[in-house]
Amino acid sequence: MAVMLSACVLIVLATFALAALCEALSYALVYRTDDYQQAKEKLMKLDAKLERNTVKEGSKWTAEQGSETRRLLLQKMMGVKTKTAVLAAAPTLLAYYVLHTVFERTVVGALPFLPFPWLLHFTQNIGGGSKVEKQRHVGVLFVFVLSIYAVRSNVSKYFRSEEEWERGRGAVAKAVAMA
Repeated sequence: MAVMLSACVLIVLATFALAALCEALSYALVYRTDDYQQAKEKLMKLDAKLERNTVKEGSKWTAEQGSETRRLLLQKMMGVKTKTAVLAAAPTLLAYYVLHTVFERTVVGALPFLPFPWLLHFTQNIGGGSKVEKQRHVGVLFVFVLSIYAVRSNVSKYFRSEEEWERGRGAVAKAVAMA
């Protein structure tokens, strides 16, 4: 039991380190580039201009022109952000390979329930005991996938600046108001 707990904790800690590494790489190699910064500044100016002109009726500069420019800027930014996904894939695969090699054929956790048939592919038939117990045992893949999804979705929140937090809240408020 102590071996399972220590292995599971080690995998989760490795996932935290991996998420921090991926966020640092994406910040250094993507978000600090001139293309991304310029597109971000243009988008902020365009949003401010759109907001000012929607208040003024009868403006020459229409919302359709602004929304098309905004769409192109967002497309450019998403192209740059795609590099982040590619950059995160290599360390993630390498970390899984290392953890799988270290904990090969080792039970790192046990489910409190009998898994669904489609979930049996993520569990491993390892360890001792009956067939039901073996189906409840999980290996590195199960714990790694769960922790990657949980950690990666939350770690990026902690690397945001206050300005991005406020802008995110404002975007949510606008979306709710439009609905």
